Amino acid sequence: MRVPSVVWLLVAAAVAGGCKRRAAVAGRDGGVAAAAAGDAASLAPAADAAPGPTTPPLGAATVGVQVLGLEYEGYEARGLPAIRADGAQIAVVSVGDDGGRGFLDLRFQVLDTASGKLVEDRVLVDPDETNQALSAAGDAIVDEALQDVVRQRVAGANAFLAAASWRPLTASLADPGDHDAPVVAGGVAWSLDDRLRLIGRRGGKQVFERGYAQLTGKRAPAPAADDDMCPELVVLDGLHLDESTGKLLVSFGRESGHNCGAAGADLAVIDLPR
Repeated sequence: MRVPSVVWLLVAAAVAGGCKRRAAVAGRDGGVAAAAAGDAASLAPAADAAPGPTTPPLGAATVGVQVLGLEYEGYEARGLPAIRADGAQIAVVSVGDDGGRGFLDLRFQVLDTASGKLVEDRVLVDPDETNQALSAAGDAIVDEALQDVVRQRVAGANAFLAAASWRPLTASLADPGDHDAPVVAGGVAWSLDDRLRLIGRRGGKQVFERGYAQLTGKRAPAPAADDDMCPELVVLDGLHLDESTGKLLVSFGRESGHNCGAAGADLAVIDLPR
C-alpha cells in the first residue's frame, strides 16, 4: 500500500504505526504543529508532561534537520534536498518505512553531482535502536543515551550543511495514486517503464533513456510472485531540479506490502536533457 509521506520525500511528518508509509526523500515544504494538550493534560504534573523535540529547533532560514521524536513524532528537513552553491554536491534526507512498528528511519546523504555517487551516508535515527530502547524501557523510551546519540548525529549533519551555502531544488513529485502518470520536471515528462528504464520525453520525442541499475548502481529487485505478500517494488518517486546547473536528482521509491517495510529511496543524479 502506498501512502504519501518524503521523499524524497517529506518535511515535518507526524506518523502513526501499522500502515505502509512510502520510503521517500525529504523535499516538500511544510511543517507539523504540536498537537493541543487538552484540559486533562494541562492539569497533569509537570513530570508527566510530554517530552519536547529530540533535537533543537532550526534557526530561521536554516537548511538542516530536526528530529521531533524517535517513534511517531516525525522530523523536519528544511530546505532539502539542496545543491551546494558551487553545484558539486546534493544533500538529502532519506526516510525508510519501518513496517508494522512504524518507528522513524532517517538517513542524511550527500551525492557528488559529477559521478552521482554517495559521498556521505549517515544514519540519523535507526528504528532497531528505538525498538531496543522501548523493549528495555517497557512502554516508553527512557534511554537518554540513545537520545544523546541521535542529537550528536543530527548536529553533525547540520554542521556539515552549515559549512557551505546551499540552495533548494525544485521538486516534481509523483502522484501517489497513479504510478503510471508521468512526472514533469524541467519541461520533460518522466516515467519508469516495466523494465525499470527511466524514460524522458519532450514534446512527444524521447530525449532520455537509462535503466535503474545503471543509474543507481544497484541490482533491480526480482519480479514478485503472485502470492508474495512482501514484494520488493521500485517506483518513480519524484525528480528535483536545479535550474541553474540543469542537475536533476532522481528518487526511486521503494515499496512493499502492508506492514512489510521498505528501505529509503534509491537516488541518482542526471543532467537535464537539452
